[in-house]
Amino acid sequence: MNWLAVLALAAPAAGGNQAAKLALTLPVVPGAVDTVRRVTVAIPSVEYEVRESYPAPRTIAQLVDAMSKAGWKLAGVGGFKASWPQPSDMPASGFGELRDSATHFWVGRWQGPGGYEAVFRLWYRCPMEAAGMHSVWVRVWGGIYGPEEAAREQAWRKRIREECRAGKTVSPECEE
Repeated sequence: MNWLAVLALAAPAAGGNQAAKLALTLPVVPGAVDTVRRVTVAIPSVEYEVRESYPAPRTIAQLVDAMSKAGWKLAGVGGFKASWPQPSDMPASGFGELRDSATHFWVGRWQGPGGYEAVFRLWYRCPMEAAGMHSVWVRVWGGIYGPEEAAREQAWRKRIREECRAGKTVSPECEE
């Protein structure tokens, strides 16, 4: 079933109108299913699934192209990591399902106007990987961070990269 839901979860606060407008620039690639667009003050986002085998080169190329056309500047792209995430690699809140079951994860970041940052995360859950089977569905999540949240995300990425250099963790952030 292919459907699109738009959820307005909070009334826009100061600066919220900009975030809501920017959220509408988050692309949904052709062939996406189960699309949900959330327009919130905190982190406006879009989430969907795309049928594409690992490592999703078409989906990634479409995201990079669409974000560029929408005026976002590519700031960093990591490669897919296997056997990830580790609990220390994920923010403490959210991503519950992802924290426990993802086996391949990709991240791309873009800079926008006024200190806003857009992030796309793609992941495959591959519980049968040991038997040589990969999922053919990639989960896509894209969100927009306001200037304050973008600064917190940047500090989090810096901490993770320091742990990468020290050999304490394996993360997509290690590849930037």
